[in-house]
Amino acid sequence: MFQYADYIYAVYKEKSFTAAAKKLYISQPSLSAAVKRAEEKLGFLIFDRSSSPPVLTDAGHVYINAVEEMNKVKRNLKNYVQNIHSLTYGDVVLSGNSFISTFVLPPLMKAFDEQYPSIRLFSEEGHSAQLYDKLLNEESDVLVGNELDVDEFVAWPLCEEHLLLAVPKSDALYTQFGEHALSREDVLADKHLLSNLSLSSYDGDTLIHLERGPMRGQSSRLCAELSLSFRKVITTDQLLTAVALAEAGLGATFVTDTLVKSAPPYPHLAFFALPPSAKQTLYIAHKKKAYLSPAVAEFIRFAREFYGHDIDEHGLNPYNKEN
Repeated sequence: MFQYADYIYAVYKEKSFTAAAKKLYISQPSLSAAVKRAEEKLGFLIFDRSSSPPVLTDAGHVYINAVEEMNKVKRNLKNYVQNIHSLTYGDVVLSGNSFISTFVLPPLMKAFDEQYPSIRLFSEEGHSAQLYDKLLNEESDVLVGNELDVDEFVAWPLCEEHLLLAVPKSDALYTQFGEHALSREDVLADKHLLSNLSLSSYDGDTLIHLERGPMRGQSSRLCAELSLSFRKVITTDQLLTAVALAEAGLGATFVTDTLVKSAPPYPHLAFFALPPSAKQTLYIAHKKKAYLSPAVAEFIRFAREFYGHDIDEHGLNPYNKEN
């Protein structure tokens, strides 16, 4: 009944027989034949092939749900075996958006790998909504991000991020307020935390806005609070893309000081400090009531210590709310 479950699940996840075959390193005809054999044995169609991409039939949904439950059982058993071996072996699947996966996680992963070389680390990136679903479905172990649902996740603060307005040096705002602009070196020295510049009621040309996620909400709130208006809005789905567009001179965008400090320099951008309320917290989180292998628990503890949080004296409990 589940002989070809991995093949069927790959088609479901990739939404394409061709893409699934490539991921599985088999030919597309072989994959199609295997799925057809499974459907014949089951006595029902799993995929409606008349649509493009192929979609699940009603019976197919039931089958996929069963496969996902089976995968969870396998994962729990694997975690139990890892538990027996403590920190000698283990896997940790990390997730974060493109910026976090590119600049925040690598130094943390390198430091952890140096201390625990036998624990394998895997990094996944995507949109916030996708990453939340992966964590809820236990396809990943921990998520590093902002504004997490406390009803679904256990989230532990890593650091506080302050928001800045990144403006091309060719922009009228820079022409008007250039003497108050901050360089990357100023941000590295935390001078943005001391600035009292007010950009209230500024009427700008173009704002590069994120389509979704915590930064979208933050930038919308700040524009309203400071009465900042822009005649044109460009939307994109990743913070790194927004900064690249700003660097190219297309408009201003909101960024975090974490990005300015971690990413390579953007020579054509200047940065303007925002009110003290323009901040957010970067968290590391796991699903509530999820089984945490020793490797995952240690990674969370290690991450918090890496960011300067005091861990309890036994060094065993990464979830002490006083930390």
